[in-house]
Amino acid sequence: MALVSGKALDGIVAELVEWVVTTTDYLREQLTQDYPFGSAPVSEVEQLMQYRAMTEDSWAMLVAQLEEQYRGQSNMRRRVQSELDTYHAAMGRLEAKMAGEGSANLV
Repeated sequence: MALVSGKALDGIVAELVEWVVTTTDYLREQLTQDYPFGSAPVSEVEQLMQYRAMTEDSWAMLVAQLEEQYRGQSNMRRRVQSELDTYHAAMGRLEAKMAGEGSANLV
């Protein structure tokens, strides 16, 4: 019975880590195609109201959820920041759209 050690074991570990990250990303992408897994679709007005009502604690919870989502990945911090930037940009576009439509209930 041959034991695996040293560089061979390091190579196996690196290959396994890469497979886990790739598979996790694929599954997450499949589960969140239409909207985040486990959530319910809400109107644009409700999305914007929820965004505006976020507190420091709710932002901290969002960051913690994103960190858990990308846990174990070498670029976790960058991906979390990218998700937050994307969210801010999407809400900014939605706010501009609502302002252009003259949605009185958002003022």
